[in-house]
Amino acid sequence: MAELKSDNVLEMMKFHLGTDAGKELTKKIGLVYQLNIAPK
Repeated sequence: MAELKSDNVLEMMKFHLGTDAGKELTKKIGLVYQLNIAPK
């Protein structure tokens, strides 16, 4: 399976959101995000 460019970003987000700072951020902004995946 090929590694996607977004893999690293998503792993960083997953790690950060698991920290206390990430949990506070989730409460503060409501944490709504959207990813659009489209061909080049």
